[in-house]
Amino acid sequence: MSDEQQGIIDPLTGAYSRALLAPRLAEELARAARSTTGFAVMLFDVDYFKSVNDAYGHGRGDEVLKQLADRVNRFVRGYDVLFRYGGDEFVLLLPETEEADAVRVALRLTEGIRGTDFPGEPPLNVSVSLGVALFPKDAATAEDLLACADRRNYLAKQRGRACAVADDAESDARPVSSRMLERDVPLTTVHDFLTRLRVEPRGALRVAGEPGAGHTRFLEAAAHAAKLRGFQIVDASAGVPEPGPTPPGVLVIADRDARSRTAEVVRELTERLPATTPLGLAYATSDGIGGADLPVLDSVELLPWSPAALRIWLRTTLGAEPSLVLVDWLTERSAGLPARAQRELDRLQKNNHLVRAEHGAVTVAPALLAKPSRHRHQLPVPITEMVGRQHETVQVAQLLNERRLVTLIGPAGIGKTRLSLAVGAAVQDRFPDGAAFVPLAEASADLVVPVLAQALDIAEVPGQALVDTVLEQLADLSLLLILDNFEHVIDSSPLIGQLLTAAPGVRVLVCSRQRLGVYGEQVYRVPSLALPDDAVLASGPGAAQRALATSPALVLFNTRARAAAYDFAITGDNLAAVVELCRRLDGLPLAIELAAAHIDTLSPERMLADLAGRLELDGEVARDRPERQQTLRGAIDWSVNLLDPPTRHLLHWLGIFAGGWQLGDLAEVYPNDGGADLPKRLESLVDKNLVRAEPDGPDGLRYSMLETIRAYAAERLAEDGEADPAHRRHAEHYAGMAERAGGEMIGPEQVTWTGRVEREYQNLRAAFNRSLLRADPVPAFRMGAGLWRFWRTGRHIGEGRDWLARLLAGDAVALSDQIRAQLLHAAAVLAGAQDDHETGYALAQESLRYARAAGDAHTTAQACNALGIATLAAGDYDAARGFYTESLAICEEQGAALGMAIAHGNLTRLALRTGDIDAASEHARRCLELDRQQGNTRGIMLGLLCLGEISLARWDTAGARGYLDESLALSRTLGDVFGEAMALHLLGRAAQREGDGAEALRLVCAALALRNEVGDREDLAISLESLGVLLAGHDAELAARLLGAAEALRTRHRLPDNGEAAAEREAGLVTLRESLDTGTLAVAWTAGQSSPLDLIVAEAVARVAALS
Repeated sequence: MSDEQQGIIDPLTGAYSRALLAPRLAEELARAARSTTGFAVMLFDVDYFKSVNDAYGHGRGDEVLKQLADRVNRFVRGYDVLFRYGGDEFVLLLPETEEADAVRVALRLTEGIRGTDFPGEPPLNVSVSLGVALFPKDAATAEDLLACADRRNYLAKQRGRACAVADDAESDARPVSSRMLERDVPLTTVHDFLTRLRVEPRGALRVAGEPGAGHTRFLEAAAHAAKLRGFQIVDASAGVPEPGPTPPGVLVIADRDARSRTAEVVRELTERLPATTPLGLAYATSDGIGGADLPVLDSVELLPWSPAALRIWLRTTLGAEPSLVLVDWLTERSAGLPARAQRELDRLQKNNHLVRAEHGAVTVAPALLAKPSRHRHQLPVPITEMVGRQHETVQVAQLLNERRLVTLIGPAGIGKTRLSLAVGAAVQDRFPDGAAFVPLAEASADLVVPVLAQALDIAEVPGQALVDTVLEQLADLSLLLILDNFEHVIDSSPLIGQLLTAAPGVRVLVCSRQRLGVYGEQVYRVPSLALPDDAVLASGPGAAQRALATSPALVLFNTRARAAAYDFAITGDNLAAVVELCRRLDGLPLAIELAAAHIDTLSPERMLADLAGRLELDGEVARDRPERQQTLRGAIDWSVNLLDPPTRHLLHWLGIFAGGWQLGDLAEVYPNDGGADLPKRLESLVDKNLVRAEPDGPDGLRYSMLETIRAYAAERLAEDGEADPAHRRHAEHYAGMAERAGGEMIGPEQVTWTGRVEREYQNLRAAFNRSLLRADPVPAFRMGAGLWRFWRTGRHIGEGRDWLARLLAGDAVALSDQIRAQLLHAAAVLAGAQDDHETGYALAQESLRYARAAGDAHTTAQACNALGIATLAAGDYDAARGFYTESLAICEEQGAALGMAIAHGNLTRLALRTGDIDAASEHARRCLELDRQQGNTRGIMLGLLCLGEISLARWDTAGARGYLDESLALSRTLGDVFGEAMALHLLGRAAQREGDGAEALRLVCAALALRNEVGDREDLAISLESLGVLLAGHDAELAARLLGAAEALRTRHRLPDNGEAAAEREAGLVTLRESLDTGTLAVAWTAGQSSPLDLIVAEAVARVAALS
């Protein structure tokens, strides 16, 4: 019997089988115990091996494993023993080996494997991640040695893959998070940064990315990398450690919650350490703001995961293969952000919405898939617990069961917002699409729809009124909508009636000081917090405890007072004073909280005496106010007057902010002479419940005020005579932010700045409107010129067009030709983004005229580009060519490499549209050359795609594959789904040309799924048609539905149709007519036109998978 038959040799790779590993390790342990020489165990696997199987099939994957085993045996010593551990994992035993020799073998192995491509069609670059464990240094048993090697194998992945790791001092033997997927390039930057610190001993590493992108785990990985180099790690949130021996280097880690302490920590370490000792700072941010005065040596951006990375994470987390449906579900709801993906997966598991499919994959329960495929909305979570509203919560929740519109009515400070959030949290699980909170305190009637769209993450659709888009999106949802501070927009009440009519699955909970007067409205008057009965107060010993048990007002006072002074307690001695205090405050929660915050400096008795006088005085000066408003105003006045003058002055200035602020923005706006005291004063206002501080994703804290207090502060600011200078400073600051955003939105920090502008949009809006009202439009001009790239992404695009129209129509200040040209160009771009190409053309023409008059070459080139886009959309290819060519000539004259690359790229697309392959090739090669010179990875990827498409047009499939394979790899590195989909689609066409129908189906179908996922309409239509043609000979009815869906998509969105696509479509129809009778073909075609795209795509993906 052969070794293979006996199970000794793995039949695929020729390595020893796993069954032999345990006895062989036992032999080596016994030998080593009698010797002074130890041994080593290595565990390694192929990086991204699944992608080999997915892209090239399991046959190619098996061939790679054979070649890998052969290559390993060439690089190790003759007495080393290789075992196949399972799948693509191998174990290498190195007998009689000390640590230095083991490391040398490991490095030789990893370098040798990745150094030369593995032969085949196409050749593949393969690497392995390898962990090394040593006996007796790391472990004394076989099981522990393998566990140690396995742990270091994962650490090798964390450090960027394609490497070997022989220690885990930096990991404390903890498992490495699978959330470090697709962080190879940023981790490489970490290592480069640490190396640079040896030359430039002071510097910072900026770690940017959207909230939820994994900053914390990435900083942990950076700390681990620094430990490997001997750095001492200092956590900024924990402060500076006690002095000790000078380390080889120090790295300060500053997560988002440590920003306020970072500068102090870095300052102290700078003073303590010798100038030659490296001192680095790695800090997390989403707005580019750091925490210390150190030069930024390197920056990384944590991009969202691609669907491929999400699938790998799901496989690791679930311990099973996720279905495509589950991957798509999480991708849509998380936007590729690890934290969001984890929350959604937790929700699915908690609600038993994950099931096993027929082939063992984990998928989404069919019952859940039948519901609308939209992300689940979440409510904001208050920082402090709600006190004393349990009964009201139950009552309102019951009303929402019975009525679709419930309005919470009550005066300011009664607690309507907190009650609405508590009710929402209690009932949101009844709604498959969750609950959404819409704050309207800063809105006017004309902004209700945009604010609602923003809260629901609904993008504007070209050619459709935003209100219609919102109602259409809501129509199929089962959602609770909470509208706060509706009294500010009471004239918009009819919109609620429209909404309830259009969206039968939506229920609305409104917070307002007055009823809406809408048919079907159920009013609920929010009561004050109850006080204890007199009988309870007179009941002798234990009265305080009984009073607390029966009075929510006392419980709230006690809770907030203990937050200010932990040793405070309501006792028999102070009970009467506290009860009377709450009674004088009418049981208003906000007033009670303001009073309780002063318990650290005033006794209840003193507080009662002071406050009583203030309430009586307020009653004399504000008798036209309702009684409870007088009470609240008096409580606010009393609390504010207890502040020291500088802090009181700061509070008044805070009234200018809309939607909140961050400390850095406040420091720029507030005329703060004692800058160092600003954080302290702000914290004092938080302690007194006059300002709220809430976690702001990765950016530390965001501050805000209740609308009642903000309005009070703004009123006092006007009384101080400082409203004008405050508004001017506010406008200047946010105009500067808008201008900086304009530049950053075309750089590597685009995601970061998009998020920052979105968070500050209410401040930007307020600054814009105040500037125009104050007849000081210059800041408004700066904002309009700076924000157009943000608006172009689809966020607030309608409002952006309105802002620009107001600026261009105004005559308060004469615009220079240059500024007018820039604003007209921005307006043209936004018009084009909404498919309003006729308006866009007219605006671009005006922009061109003014830019030429001003001698502004840059804007002239931009205007030509906008005119080219408009004429290309209109089908006037000659005019488009002229405009693009002029733009290119200007950029060449100016030496503007980025503009030249853009112009060449536009000319490439135009030439491909018109079939001029030679011209397309020339422009694409020049575009690629410029992008390579600038290191523009995304531009390189796009250039390679164009060259791949050009090679296919020339029937050079081998050349096309070379370009497209490189482009596919770059797109996955960048996480660019659009680029990945295009590369897959074109590779599918190449396979079709080569006669490999099965591979063509697989690749084109993969591209279709990606394009449907991101809503890429024009390319989605192309994929639907291509896959329909490919499927015509396999499933004619499905093919007809796909072609019908493509036609509907083109018609609905007025998408262009080129000759090649039409010819391919006609060829597919010939096949369909041979397979189907006229009636069946018509029915299938019509079904494709009317069916939801998600269903059509899901059916196609399943069918192609079955054919494979």
